[in-house]
Amino acid sequence: MSRIFTFQSTVKLRSITLLLVGIAAMSLSGCGKYAPPLPPESFAPARVRETSVVGSVSGVQFAWESPRVDQRGDELKTIEGYLIERKHLTRESDLLDSDVEYDQIATLEDQYLVELNNRRDIARAEGKPTRRVEPNSSLMKFTYLDSTVSPGERYVYRIVPFNQGGEKGQSGILHIVTFQGERSEIQSLETNEAEELTFE
Repeated sequence: MSRIFTFQSTVKLRSITLLLVGIAAMSLSGCGKYAPPLPPESFAPARVRETSVVGSVSGVQFAWESPRVDQRGDELKTIEGYLIERKHLTRESDLLDSDVEYDQIATLEDQYLVELNNRRDIARAEGKPTRRVEPNSSLMKFTYLDSTVSPGERYVYRIVPFNQGGEKGQSGILHIVTFQGERSEIQSLETNEAEELTFE
C-alpha cells in the first residue's frame, strides 16, 4: 500500500514540476508576445536572376529570370512585374548623381506566381501534394529590347522587380552601355561597386 502511495505521489510531483517548468518557459518567452511586424519592403522581390545584356543593330537586348525569393530569402509570395529604368549619361558623374534621374522606359508583367498558385490550388483540390508543383519554366524567363538608343551615347539601366503592393525589390546590378550596335561596350556593376567609383 505504501509503495502505491509513493508511486502516485511521485507522479503528482512530476506533473507539478512539468507544469511549473512550462509556466516559467512561457514567462521567459515574453508571455506569448509576437515579434515586431516586418516592414512591407521585406516581402518585396529579391533581384532578378541570370541577367544578360547584349548590343545589336536593333538596340540593347536584355534577358533575365524572375526571382524565387523575397528580400528575407523566403519563398516569394507576391510579384507584379518589372520596371525597366534607364538613365542617359552625358558625363561619368551622372551615374551616381541623384539629380540625374532614371526614366521608366517599360513595365513587364510577371505571371509565374499566378500560374504557380493556380496549379497548387488544383493539386490541393485533387488531394495531391503542392510542394513540388511547378508551372512552365518559360514563365520565369523575360526579354526586353530597348530600340530607342542612339549610336555613341551612354546609358545605365536597372531592372527593378515590384510586387502588388507597389514595393520595389532590389535592382542589384547596374548595366552601363555605350551603344555601338553589335560592338557596344557593356559593363555590369553591383550597386555597391558603382557607389565606390570616383570621377574626375
